[in-house]
Amino acid sequence: KLILETILQDTVLLSPTAKKVTDKDIAMVEKIESVIGGQDRKSLYDEVQAAKEKIEHLTPFQLLRRDLKSALTDKVKVSLSAVPTPVSEFLQLKDVWKDVEAFIQEQGSDLILVLGYKITEGSISRDMLVYSRAHATLFEAITRGLENTQLNLQLERSPVSGAEGHVIYFKQGNGALSRKVILPAVKDI
Repeated sequence: KLILETILQDTVLLSPTAKKVTDKDIAMVEKIESVIGGQDRKSLYDEVQAAKEKIEHLTPFQLLRRDLKSALTDKVKVSLSAVPTPVSEFLQLKDVWKDVEAFIQEQGSDLILVLGYKITEGSISRDMLVYSRAHATLFEAITRGLENTQLNLQLERSPVSGAEGHVIYFKQGNGALSRKVILPAVKDI
């Protein structure tokens, strides 16, 4: 049942509009259900999704650590934190910049990407924050790389206030592209 719940979460309930489902996902769900019996997929999905979205008890620091991946070379470390809320809302949390700075310090990161997302009725909306306190060249390279039209994130820039250093907010037009696309792109930059 856990594997079934995982597949349903990763594919947004096997939704074609989320553009994350593969033929293998569908085959695996059918195979699992042939063993454990038919399941109310929507109820399973909704239950896990509700638990994932329950974040009001977490600080910004805890949200950043909750779903973290890093790209590391011999010279720089870039942290990518996925948060289950739009970045535009994340930035309104109490002590957000203090916690972002503490997180960067703890991780030893040169730059952080905060990848926000919200799932509504099978549709995913995404936005992101790119921030580096002191690394202007890295910041510029990452933002230019993300804006590359071949990547097709369809980013729309907006300024951000409240932070020292280099920071930009992007609304992401192509919600189908997740950290699974962004992380390899960052590594290539």
